[in-house]
Amino acid sequence: MRGYDHTAISVMDVDRSLAFYQGLLGFHVGRRSLNTGPEQDRLDGLSGCLVDVVPLQPAGVPTPHVELLHYRTPPGRTASAPVNANDVASARQVHHVDDLDGLAGQLQAAGVVFVSPGVVTLKNGGKAAAIRDPDGHMIVLMA
Repeated sequence: MRGYDHTAISVMDVDRSLAFYQGLLGFHVGRRSLNTGPEQDRLDGLSGCLVDVVPLQPAGVPTPHVELLHYRTPPGRTASAPVNANDVASARQVHHVDDLDGLAGQLQAAGVVFVSPGVVTLKNGGKAAAIRDPDGHMIVLMA
């Protein structure tokens, strides 16, 4: 391994996800693209891919970043049941934030689903909160 560039997550509604990641969490949209063709099909193990790729950059640094993938074709499926933190398929993003208490308050006011009971204090004295994005992806915010 030489480094870490990004994590990619599939989303059902790119506009809804942008409202969440950009509007609530403060990410900046990088250069968007629409991927298609045999290379994308082979990479994904699918046929007829048409994929919106939207890089979301944190303040001040282009990488690592979160990349939204919206499959126009073939359309994706939603999970049939919520993924719990201890499920094998569970994954989470972990982001450091400047004002966790303030952000948690804004997220609660916006009706964001919390996994944790708000902000929790960790054994090391740090603070964190776990939330879900509109597609159910778990995000841990750390102070």
